[in-house]
Amino acid sequence: MNKQTNKLPIPHISEAGLYALWKYANAERLVPRSLMRFEDMLSPTQDSIDNCAFRVALQFDLWGIEIDGMIFHTDLYAQYSKIGAETLKNHQEGKAEKMAKGIAPFLDNNFTFKQFADSAILFKKFGLGEWFEFPVQLKPNNKKRLDTLLDIYLNGFINDKLQIDSINWYKFEKQKESMLDTLRVLQLQFGDTFVLRGQYYQTKNNNWMSSEIRTWFDKTLPLHTLIALEKLGYLDIEAVWVIDMDVPPEDDDTDVFKIRLTLLDKAMAEIDAKYKTPARTSISQPASFDSKTSQLTFQTNKITISKTHNSNPHYLLKAIFKAPAKVWAVDEIWEKLFGKNIEYNPRKHWKKMYNATYDLNEEIAKQTRIRDFVIMKKTTLQLNKKYLK
Repeated sequence: MNKQTNKLPIPHISEAGLYALWKYANAERLVPRSLMRFEDMLSPTQDSIDNCAFRVALQFDLWGIEIDGMIFHTDLYAQYSKIGAETLKNHQEGKAEKMAKGIAPFLDNNFTFKQFADSAILFKKFGLGEWFEFPVQLKPNNKKRLDTLLDIYLNGFINDKLQIDSINWYKFEKQKESMLDTLRVLQLQFGDTFVLRGQYYQTKNNNWMSSEIRTWFDKTLPLHTLIALEKLGYLDIEAVWVIDMDVPPEDDDTDVFKIRLTLLDKAMAEIDAKYKTPARTSISQPASFDSKTSQLTFQTNKITISKTHNSNPHYLLKAIFKAPAKVWAVDEIWEKLFGKNIEYNPRKHWKKMYNATYDLNEEIAKQTRIRDFVIMKKTTLQLNKKYLK
């Protein structure tokens, strides 16, 4: 195979291919093990582990990057693969067909990365991709090269310099706008950190759909766009689950993948400007409430709760901030709001307390999109801990 050492590979890399490269470049923070497998690099748009291994082998060879310390689990391959036992037996008895001789170094677990790359075309035929394992950390020179070439590639995507293939894709600004609109819908519901859930559908564009909002991403490259937005400082990708067994279980959970991410100030500033919502301050601050001005401050938000200083949300915050980290009993808060003259009766008064909490969260949501600042349960009420610091 020819190695491309000094220039960007053309045409552009597939969604699955870019995801695999990016995942390996970020494996130290995204893969919680010292060794990883190709299933760790399997994207929502990848159809098999063998194809994933094939694409990684070709792309790394093209870029002049080697994976050191690869091993092949011959014992597991023979035990669990449909054709593994027969393939290994033929190899050991010297009866392997001509094509199968190309995988002999793997069966002997004595191979170089060049042999791995040169034999990539055989992965699917013999079902090999699942049985490779390799270090999470690349050697420094290979890691530096991967980071550099990924950076060049992503700059090409961001600046619309990638070669067009058989499908027309939107320019990056259009893709960014579409993605930020999608993320805004989730941010309004769940705050700055949330899980983007999705399901892959076999369409003519091999695209995927966010099951959270049921919107098609037509003519866009969502994985390219998310990775580019992280590079540009719009968001942090904190975790990715693709294989079913890795996805946190939920009722009726049919999602192929989940991505937990946090929107950063740069994204929110752009969203605020587009939708004309109040901008947030840039310095994160611990939660506090000034009852004289009825101003609530937390993280990068400053919110006026009541202009008259005479509302249930105002009095509720004034009471809670006597001990902001405390888990309050509902009857304690009732007493602080309405005095001791009216004894708290859950059947009569719980709904009134709930309405006060709901109104407070709604007032905060109008200005910040956050609807879970105060959490009320049947007998307790407290500030959400994630907003205290």
